Amino acid sequence: MDVVEIAHHLDLAPMLARWHVDEWQHLYRDWDYDSALAELHAMDVAGRVPTTWIAFAGAGRDPRDVMGSVSLIEDDELDGFRHVTPWLASLYVTPAHRGRGLGSLLVRHVVDQARAMGIERVHLFTAGQTDFYRALGWRTIAHADAHGEVADVMVHDTDPT
Repeated sequence: MDVVEIAHHLDLAPMLARWHVDEWQHLYRDWDYDSALAELHAMDVAGRVPTTWIAFAGAGRDPRDVMGSVSLIEDDELDGFRHVTPWLASLYVTPAHRGRGLGSLLVRHVVDQARAMGIERVHLFTAGQTDFYRALGWRTIAHADAHGEVADVMVHDTDPT
């Protein structure tokens, strides 16, 4: 498996945008396919925030080789939390690859990459996956309203000590 930044594979942005909107559109006001696509296309420079990493099965770079993705973004547009940054967002694993630890690997990848960028703390919000993230060392710092759904706001320090 290879994990590569989207800046090197912008041709996959339409597929990822569709997945992201199908999965999380209900949590955001005025967010649609075109918005998601524009966000992904703006990630055209590797090594900076915002970015998305794509997990590929082996050396192939065809859409059929994509196993999942995860993003590190500046603002996840959560009311009351616009002042904190950055955010782990859009952790998506294709149905065929779920239950094999890929999600955990992608979350750890974001934390490692954030540390390499000099970022000390990463945030996320989740409406239903709190236990998954807690098992990976994330801690809940607040509860928030994500467009009508209760969400846990979580944080992870990138320094392992």
